[in-house]
Amino acid sequence: MGYWGDGAVYGAYDRVALWLEADVGFLSRVVHRVNEGLGSLPVRAAGNHFMKRYGHMTSLKIDSAARTIDAELMLKGETGPILISLANYSLEEGTFRAQAVRINREWMQLVAEDVLAKGVAVPGDLGKWLGMVL
Repeated sequence: MGYWGDGAVYGAYDRVALWLEADVGFLSRVVHRVNEGLGSLPVRAAGNHFMKRYGHMTSLKIDSAARTIDAELMLKGETGPILISLANYSLEEGTFRAQAVRINREWMQLVAEDVLAKGVAVPGDLGKWLGMVL
């Protein structure tokens, strides 16, 4: 029998694939660990890409176990950093919500409370990706 013909290697591959399919949360847990180990660097880089017109994120800390997010932003036109703290967040059925929001700019705090109480729709692919890192 050839390398693939005896079924030993192919069979092992099938067992690993079946194990991964059975444990659908496996990839999500790996991404969580990588994200936490890198200090949320991948998420911060993606966030900076989307907000480059408005400024940049100088720090980001996501604690998926405690369900908290802390971020510091430097926005154009602002003289100091914007500090954002979200607690008890959820991402369900394509909607992001946070039960507690703190922002060091009163007007932003009020807008965030109104918007996040209702929830923010997250597009399909972005929602899947965020579901893995949050």
